[in-house]
Amino acid sequence: MEFHNPVLPETERMPATGWTDALADAELDNFVVSFVELFNARDWEAMSGLFAPDAVSGFFDGRTRDEVISGMIDLVSRTPMLLVTRGDIGPEPVAAAWVLDETSGFEQVGYFTFGLSGGEEPLLDTVEYVEEIADPEAAVLEPPDPADREEWIRWLSLE
Repeated sequence: MEFHNPVLPETERMPATGWTDALADAELDNFVVSFVELFNARDWEAMSGLFAPDAVSGFFDGRTRDEVISGMIDLVSRTPMLLVTRGDIGPEPVAAAWVLDETSGFEQVGYFTFGLSGGEEPLLDTVEYVEEIADPEAAVLEPPDPADREEWIRWLSLE
């Protein structure tokens, strides 16, 4: 039995960047999912494991991982009813920011974007906050679960 492994013509090959871009997008998406879980749990120690030591953020005025995490802690202390959910704006995975409104539910107030470092062990190297969605048609944001509203109110009253 002879095995034949044909070489595809150049026009039928997927460009190497297509594969690497797809892998990077999937990796970034995994980081965003972890960011959402850890942010809502307020698990800052575990959150720091998602970021590169030299992570930066203009929004959090951070030039290191510790400064970025400190900025998140400060944000949550000023806005304790802030939570995030998974979303996409176009092809970009984001963390949608919501504020719990004690009377009507949740209000979407912006979103976080992320950059991923290169290398064998990629980590988040940037996080920024954007207040307005430039193209709402391109946004697909998971809303917070309305069933969680009462739990969030109860949890916040314990702080």
